[in-house]
Amino acid sequence: AVFGPHGARLIKRAKFEALVMGPDGTLRRVELAGPSCYREWEDIFLVFRALCIMYAIITPARLDRYMRKIRRLADEYPEGWGIIYQAEARARLEHAPEVREMLEEQHATAKTNNWVMPLAFDPEKPWDATFAQLTKGERDYWDRYVDRPCMLIMAGKASPSNFIDHDQPVKEPNSDGTVAPN
Repeated sequence: AVFGPHGARLIKRAKFEALVMGPDGTLRRVELAGPSCYREWEDIFLVFRALCIMYAIITPARLDRYMRKIRRLADEYPEGWGIIYQAEARARLEHAPEVREMLEEQHATAKTNNWVMPLAFDPEKPWDATFAQLTKGERDYWDRYVDRPCMLIMAGKASPSNFIDHDQPVKEPNSDGTVAPN
């Protein structure tokens, strides 16, 4: 979230509300750190995009496809933004390095054996192929952390609290279930 307009100033205020199931079975509002909706996330991502392009780390087309993927998820599951944001943040921060490592290993094996890789991988720009893989090739990841949880919530079979792990700072709600303003 540092990559937003006036990021250093706004990072402490970037929060959104999500409903979580309390221990008594009632839904409570909690405040989570991060952008409150896709539109706020997009503003932040556009700054990240500009930096990636400026330093030739990831091509504009790869970044645009990734952004469209997150927009599609937000459109498909409008009440699941907390889950989508958590999965997206984890995809970039935790999953992407694993994907990059996997692509590097595949590239080395392909080069050693004179094979053709299905995904163009440039060792000088590994994050470009990584974002391509995150967008098109990691269906299991997105299904596990976004699609299935959101479908279960929409079907009434689960609550957001089953999936939001609070790895972002959470402000506890008041006793009446509301969240106190900062």
